[in-house]
Amino acid sequence: MPQTDTDTFRFFTFLMFQTQTDRSTGAMPLPANRVMGSAFVAFGVTLLAGFLYVAVGSKALAPSDNWFLLAVQNDRYYCLLVPLTVPVIIVAVYLHWLSMKMFKHA
Repeated sequence: MPQTDTDTFRFFTFLMFQTQTDRSTGAMPLPANRVMGSAFVAFGVTLLAGFLYVAVGSKALAPSDNWFLLAVQNDRYYCLLVPLTVPVIIVAVYLHWLSMKMFKHA
């Protein structure tokens, strides 16, 4: 008997939202994918905050005695990385759009 789309959807929904109860308290923890998603978001926010400190914040502070912070303050690579990445992203998005149009109308 062939599987229907509904059966496939139920199976993947079961896999994605599968939870296990704690036997001692009966509490249900968060699904594993929600915890992993939260971890990825927290990691991304941490990287963004670190990049913003390196690119913008460290340049506004007084020179430090710490050798590592002084090296971060004197670095000019990350200050120029994001502005130079924007045109590349625009070209990549345009080429992606163009290739999808060609594929759709071919």
